[in-house]
Amino acid sequence: MDSSDWFADSPSPTMTPFSEASYDGLGRWALEHPCIWRLSKQDMESCGFIMPQGKEPTEQEKEDKQFNHINVLEFLAVILNIWVAVRYLMLQPIRNAHIIMNVLADNTSALSWMQHAARTKRPAVRNLARFLQALLTHCPYLFVSRESTSPEKKTS
Repeated sequence: MDSSDWFADSPSPTMTPFSEASYDGLGRWALEHPCIWRLSKQDMESCGFIMPQGKEPTEQEKEDKQFNHINVLEFLAVILNIWVAVRYLMLQPIRNAHIIMNVLADNTSALSWMQHAARTKRPAVRNLARFLQALLTHCPYLFVSRESTSPEKKTS
């Protein structure tokens, strides 16, 4: 049986949030949720993130590895997106026993880390994954699926 058959008769998602990240900042939106958020590059730097000086890292910055890779920023955007959506849904009257959230992002590495981050050797990614797992553990009625919106696969 193909895994896509498992959910063939399942109901539509309750919410489909989309997140995006760049070296200029992070953001999210969802049609079903009135909140749109954005963290600018300056916001990220004030929180301790090391960002490239320009729109893209220079060769020297890539060699020094002193900035946060775009995949890590994409993963952070996905996690913040889920957190905001869960907080919003917790304030709503629950219509049924389960909430289905289909998380959209254009970075397949970030989406893959939702399931496989514990295997990475990168402490920052493991810590983000642990936070996401704790968040999802405290929302047992929530089912989260993931889907890439990228026309081509991005790899880490």
